[in-house]
Amino acid sequence: MKAQSAASLHWERHDEAVPRGTGFVRRAYGLRCVGLAMGCFLVQTVLWSQHATAVTRLFVLAYCFAWPHVGFLLARHRALPGKAERRNIYVDNFIGGMIVVAMKYSWLPSTLILLMFMMNNVAAGGGRLLARGALVCMMGCTAGIVCFGVAFDWGGLSASTIASAPMLIVYPLSLGLVTHRTSLKLAARSRELKRLNERDTLTGLLNRATLIARLNARLQTRVDESRVSVLFIDMDGFKAINDSLGHQCGDALLAEVAARLAATIDDTEDIGRYGGDEFVIVSVRAALSDVTALADALIEAVSHPVSLNGTNVQPRMSVGISTSPDHGKDAQTLLTRADSAMYVAKRDGCNQPVMFGCAITSAQAHIAVG
Repeated sequence: MKAQSAASLHWERHDEAVPRGTGFVRRAYGLRCVGLAMGCFLVQTVLWSQHATAVTRLFVLAYCFAWPHVGFLLARHRALPGKAERRNIYVDNFIGGMIVVAMKYSWLPSTLILLMFMMNNVAAGGGRLLARGALVCMMGCTAGIVCFGVAFDWGGLSASTIASAPMLIVYPLSLGLVTHRTSLKLAARSRELKRLNERDTLTGLLNRATLIARLNARLQTRVDESRVSVLFIDMDGFKAINDSLGHQCGDALLAEVAARLAATIDDTEDIGRYGGDEFVIVSVRAALSDVTALADALIEAVSHPVSLNGTNVQPRMSVGISTSPDHGKDAQTLLTRADSAMYVAKRDGCNQPVMFGCAITSAQAHIAVG
């Protein structure tokens, strides 16, 4: 299990290298455009009835129709788009506080505006973002007082209006908090199901289907000057170890080897368990010398002894290498030729890498070790 955790840690780091929150930014952009456009009509109506200055109206117009696009561009190009979008939400809270002051605290419009922003906070970050947003909103109110002065226009307040306040404010926020917590649980469950669907249960590496899909994706996005290489790995003498020490020790050895392989490659490379004691690595290293150096490093990393129920075993493995575009342009061809090169490595003494060449054919390689 320790080895499996080490292999899984590689994939956590790999996933973290990819910007997260891009979908969140896109969804927030659409909702912000619609919400602020609708809110603008409400606020402008209130400001017109209060004979607000042209500067105040232009400020609201600029915020409602320019800020959504500016905020989207700022968040989308950040290394962490989700974090940047939460900063955009704080901007909404701050401006919302200023607008409440500009409307002279008109009761119902102010309540609706603040509720809209606070619901957004709840949906994006639950109670913590709600509390922080409320604080930022109060800061916005202070800035609004500086910019627009202090004036009150409560509008008509009746007993029924006051009695409606808890239902209007508390219930939507409470419902939003419950919905947010439920969505977090569903998202966590979805991520776990996705991980189980894509990973090998023993090693924590990519399974065969997912690995082939990623190899195809790499090949489709390959540009003319780039290279995609396949390293096909097969453990030497694994059957004898598995038969003599038992399947439990064999599984422990596979998990340990997987962890060592995953720790040796970098975050730009994919590794998966192809089946049995076979592993495949997809590399985008540009120079062939770097690819063969990676194969040598993998063999060295795996070669250290492993203790299995008191018995020291020294893992060995053969590595076959194929590369695109030199040896093929589709996943199946590259895998077949890397597999052929691996069999030649076994024929010529094992525990070494072999690059596929025109002299190697699949039939010759299998006959050589047959």
